[in-house]
Amino acid sequence: MRRTINIILVFILLVLAGRSFADETRGVSTYAEGLGPNLKVGKQYLMVIGINEYQYWLPLHSPVKDVREIRDILVSRYYIDKVFELYDHEATKANIIKLFVKLQEKVQIHDSVLIVYSGHGHLDENSNTGFWIPVNAGTDIYEQHNWLPHTQLKGLISNIKASHVCVISDSCFAGDLIYNTRSIPANIDAEYFKRSYSRVSRQVLTSGATEAVPDESEFAKQLKSILRRNQDRYLDALMLYNEVRLGVESSIPLLGALGGTGHQEGASFLLFLREEAQEEPTPFGPIHLQPGPSPAAVEEEAGRYLTTALVAGCIFPVAHMNPAMNLGTNLRTQLHLNRTTDSGTVGFGLSTGYTNVYNNREAVESYTINAIPLALNMRYISVPRTRLFWYADLSCGGMLNFIRLEDITTKEHLIAAKPFLSPTLGLGRRFFDRWTLAAYGSYLLILFDNNPLTGIVAGARVEYAF
Repeated sequence: MRRTINIILVFILLVLAGRSFADETRGVSTYAEGLGPNLKVGKQYLMVIGINEYQYWLPLHSPVKDVREIRDILVSRYYIDKVFELYDHEATKANIIKLFVKLQEKVQIHDSVLIVYSGHGHLDENSNTGFWIPVNAGTDIYEQHNWLPHTQLKGLISNIKASHVCVISDSCFAGDLIYNTRSIPANIDAEYFKRSYSRVSRQVLTSGATEAVPDESEFAKQLKSILRRNQDRYLDALMLYNEVRLGVESSIPLLGALGGTGHQEGASFLLFLREEAQEEPTPFGPIHLQPGPSPAAVEEEAGRYLTTALVAGCIFPVAHMNPAMNLGTNLRTQLHLNRTTDSGTVGFGLSTGYTNVYNNREAVESYTINAIPLALNMRYISVPRTRLFWYADLSCGGMLNFIRLEDITTKEHLIAAKPFLSPTLGLGRRFFDRWTLAAYGSYLLILFDNNPLTGIVAGARVEYAF
């Protein structure tokens, strides 16, 4: 009898132990099994820092409210195991560093860390160094007392043992954190998530490039909207960026890797949506996110893209060694391959079209020139991401000229191929992202042996980006 009771007790203990083990393995680890049996998913840590009431800097209105709302959305809808928070007077430089050191000690190799910062940022133009501005930071731009440089942040992050770290920085000049990478847009499937999550990621999503961003943050508003409405089981940083940037107009959100922190190409941070959140009603209806191109591949934010343009203008005479010409016309089409960086766009391409100049004044000799130009074009566009911009263009090449010479008694038709040169300055405006309209002025020089033709061209240019 006693033996039977002992067997029953052992059986009960085994069942309870099994239930205890099952409880420990429930949650995100079990939930992420669809990514593959060999892919280990650890704990999910969230670190939030929000500062409104600065000791020496101008106060802000929205950071604390924004990061608290982001925290609440993440904790209620996504798998988050532990939250660390610093607000206002708590967010000193020393406390921020202590919190990073605490993460270095606590976080294990398979864990993930999401860091959200909202507050002042600053760029030291003398050293091209960006800073987070803690609550007790001084205002002397040379002493930089209690400023937290991005270089130190990178060092603190690189020593966190987690497989995945993502920083969301809603502050001025946050783009200094980023090392842009170029990658092909990915298909959204289990293999994509498995591949990206199996590699070490160190990423940063910022509200702006090297620019000031508004206190009332469009970036935070859009971020909260996407996190609330997402209905996809897995949400990676690239998918989140692709949606957030579409709703922000006052600044240029960027996503990239934290250079020098061990980020592996193709890796990505993942958020795991709770099962109960997949079916819950969301404001304005649910959304299903699609991964977009990497930031460096987004048209006109960085990288390469093609444009075609139609250019039309009127030629006004300046001077030449033949009798003065009257008005002429200049039509061209252009195709450019462009390379965009933060400082502007450089383009290189071809152009062709139709040019006409003539002299019909009452003179002993008059002429008409109808020409087909074929030219190489080089150009520079200033700050291409803004709606208003200026550009400089240089065209050089050859013209196939069909010339008709007349005097009182004879008429003569000639065909001549001659070189020409045309530098241009223009002022443009962007419409509907892909279209630009510009007014321009250029100098036209056609070399006819010892008799060059010169003129000033004024006109308009319409351009479309592929």
